[in-house]
Amino acid sequence: MKRNYLLMGVLFLALAVFVKDGSAKMTKISIGKKVTMDYITKIDGQVVETTTGKQPIVFIMGDGQVIPGLAKKLEGLKKGDVKVIHLKPKEGFGEVIEEAVHEFPVASFPQGTQFVVGGMIQVQGPNDQPVAGIVKNLVEDKVTIDFNHPFAGKDLDIEIKIVNVE
Repeated sequence: MKRNYLLMGVLFLALAVFVKDGSAKMTKISIGKKVTMDYITKIDGQVVETTTGKQPIVFIMGDGQVIPGLAKKLEGLKKGDVKVIHLKPKEGFGEVIEEAVHEFPVASFPQGTQFVVGGMIQVQGPNDQPVAGIVKNLVEDKVTIDFNHPFAGKDLDIEIKIVNVE
């Protein structure tokens, strides 16, 4: 009987060493690591972005492809981890900046430009770079365009699953 307990103890110790050794080799997310991740982003319980039914996103941690608040909360996670991350506006896409909302004369746009309230429109910004905005209002000969990110000022709930870390 003692021999069985001794054998079980040795097997338990070997299993503990194997599990510890195996988990130590799991690569954790840190700066410079290549991360493959699935996500569902919700605002007020409504899905606004997702990789569901699509390819997961792939990014290098720290290269600026992921908003800083999310990146910070991904650090230390590893392959297979699943988590719901809540971000306040300052951690996500920022607060709404009133100075990013501008009114333009309709005549300043090319003839035939279609303005749809709530729709996206692209205009030429500084250095002739395209800038996207949302048409907020159209009254007579004036159009109001909001150049804030569509998620600015919003709390985000992001369900993530880490597919791989290299």
